Amino acid sequence: MRGKKQVGSFFVVFVLISLFIIASNGFAASPTQPIQLTYATMWPSNHPYSVGDQRWFEWIEKETKGAVKIKPYWAGTLVSAKESMTEATSGVADIVCISPIYEKAGIDMTRAQTGFYQGSHSGAAQLKIFWSIWNKFPELRNEYKNMKVLALSAVTSLRLMSKTPVRNLADLKGMRIKTGRELIAPLKHYGAEGVIIPSVETYETLQKGIINAAFQQAQYYKAARLTEVVKYDINLTSVMGPFPNKAMSLKSWNKLPKEIQKIFEDSGDKWTLFMLDEIEKTDKDIFDMAKQAGITFIELPPSEIQDFNALTDQEALKTAKELDAKGLPGTKMYEEVKRLIKEYSKK
Repeated sequence: MRGKKQVGSFFVVFVLISLFIIASNGFAASPTQPIQLTYATMWPSNHPYSVGDQRWFEWIEKETKGAVKIKPYWAGTLVSAKESMTEATSGVADIVCISPIYEKAGIDMTRAQTGFYQGSHSGAAQLKIFWSIWNKFPELRNEYKNMKVLALSAVTSLRLMSKTPVRNLADLKGMRIKTGRELIAPLKHYGAEGVIIPSVETYETLQKGIINAAFQQAQYYKAARLTEVVKYDINLTSVMGPFPNKAMSLKSWNKLPKEIQKIFEDSGDKWTLFMLDEIEKTDKDIFDMAKQAGITFIELPPSEIQDFNALTDQEALKTAKELDAKGLPGTKMYEEVKRLIKEYSKK
């Protein structure tokens, strides 16, 4: 009788310990029950960004030997471009595609540094530069203190796509153009109005005539069907620096077992590079496709492009000094980005 009681006591203790381990891990995985994570993005499943997402999901599943599976929710089902950071921390999904550049407040360092990369034309180098300033400036990291950043944006050069021809900078006068914060002042200098609109809304705002043109990546001709709403492609480009783009709320991150967290962290820029690779694949044939769709390509005089880029860089430095006035190391961050651009251009 005593032996049965001892066996029963041991069984109870074993069950209690097992339940404690499961509760403490949160996302407890077993050979038959993998960790199920959800992912929310504003992009449709066939967008190059999303194809890159799917490659990373497959990589994670392989590296974790099936212990982690990720279920995506595409096309803004759970998350929006304008409030993605708030939605990420509120737990709409375990992993969220965030767009901090559209946040109204709290990401001054992030938004400013996207305009510091003029002169850098390597996506891989830009990733290295960003992580360098991320590690050097805690003020930048503090803008994401409620989440775990997993990957950066895959934004490269932005081209001017327009409904009307722009044959010189004077033609910008009176136009309303979708752009990033870094080009609002330069466009104003030439009499144009720069407006900040999420990329997912570009087609609709062009179609309705809310804007006349947009700075966008070439692959949007196909991914967002912009060949239907613009007629001209002007070689007035802007380099937009990277920013955090994939993140987990700390609540979801802290539930992951340590060994799974390590695999996520060891993946480094793999997720971002998957997206960049998909963009490059799309860009190979994109210009031929745009020409066949009736897009006219216009080349501005080199001197005008130089003037525009110089003005853009002046405004970036002005923005950095505005951060200084707020007690943030804006100028130091600007100078560090420029130093690193020169350093990587020598390699």
